[in-house]
Order: sequence, then structure tokens, then C-alpha cells
Amino acid sequence: MKKVSIITACLFLACGAIAQQPSPAKPDESYVRPYYVQKVSLHQQLSNTKNGIVFIGDSITDGNEWAEQLNCIRCQNRGISGDISAGVLARLDDILAQKPAKIFLMIGINDISRNIPNERIIGNYKEFVRRTRTLSPRTRIYLQSVLPTNDTFRKFVDKNDESIKVLNTAMAEIARGDRAVTYIDLYNRFLDAEGRLDKRYTNDGLHLLGEGYVLWASILKSGGYLK
Repeated sequence: MKKVSIITACLFLACGAIAQQPSPAKPDESYVRPYYVQKVSLHQQLSNTKNGIVFIGDSITDGNEWAEQLNCIRCQNRGISGDISAGVLARLDDILAQKPAKIFLMIGINDISRNIPNERIIGNYKEFVRRTRTLSPRTRIYLQSVLPTNDTFRKFVDKNDESIKVLNTAMAEIARGDRAVTYIDLYNRFLDAEGRLDKRYTNDGLHLLGEGYVLWASILKSGGYLK
């Protein structure tokens, strides 16, 4: 009887210890919103483009007509409004299955606004590069800086410019360590004299007007990134 009692007690204590173990952290799926699902389902139905040039990101990428803007039938818009870096990674494999010639990434401002730690965002940048290099090794990777914001519009405020600079510095460092990766500094080209997103290019302090997309396109063209 004593042996049974001892075994029972040990099992009880073991079960209690297991119950007290913290559950593993759930993956961040906050990007899974109706519009995200709608756009991903659309992208999955579109035909493959040989040697495609893919623009991937959030609303700032989503807002342009890249093929028309750049007179580029190979250009594909894979921006999704509201997306974050984890959302990009979740749909990256579908994009890489097409083996694009080039892929242009701009992501991070929504991560910042959701208080996602810089270290996690930077880790997602590194994973983006690692996975692209693994699944589509001939794809040229372009990491585009996060754009500045302008808080004088008072609609999109406190986007933490310091975090933007940290992310941009990290992307530049990633590019310096990999010959297949190019960093494109858009940030400094969009600044006004006060260090904010120039009002010529925005009407809400975050998103771009047509003039902003014209500037963006001119940077890509003049830099020879689309050749």
C-alpha cells in the first residue's frame, strides 16, 4: 500500500509540474485580416510571370500601379495594406515558387505602430533573405528603406522615427554582408528640411501621393535596379 501511495504521489507531483510549465508562445498572426486573406487568395490565382519583378510590402507598396508606373509588364504588385513583416514571411513561399528575377521589399512601419520589437522585425528581414536565398537562389533581393513619416498631419502620429532609423540601418548592414542583397535608401530622398516626410509626397503623413510614387520610380530607374 505504501508503494502505491508513493507512486501515486509522484505521479501527482509530476502532473502538477507539467501543468505549471509555460505554454509555448503563439506565432504572431495579427496580420490575418479580411483584406489580407482576400489579397493572398487573389495572388494565388494569378498566373506566373517569367523572370518577374515583384514588389512586396504593405499599403505603401499596395497603393501603386507598378507595371504602369515603370512601364514594366514583368512587374507584380504584392503589397497588402496593413501587412507586417510576419505577414510577408507567411506568404513568401508562394511568391518564391515563381522564381522571380528580382524582389523589392518595403515593410516595417506597421510593425513599429504595433509595438513589435525592432529585434523581431530585423530577425524577419534576415529570415526573408535566408528563405529567398534558399528557395530561389537566383532571385536578386532589394531591401528598400522604411519611409519617413510626418506627424504634422496628426492622423498617423508617433511612428517612432528612431525605430525607422534602426530598421534602415539593419537592412543596410544585411545588404553589406550579402552580395545578392542590395539596400535602397529611399528614406533620405523623401525628407523635408525638418526631417519629416515631405508634404509634397503625402496628404496624411504616411501614405504617398502620386508625386511620391513618381519619385520612388525615378530612384529605381536612375539606380539601374530594374535592369
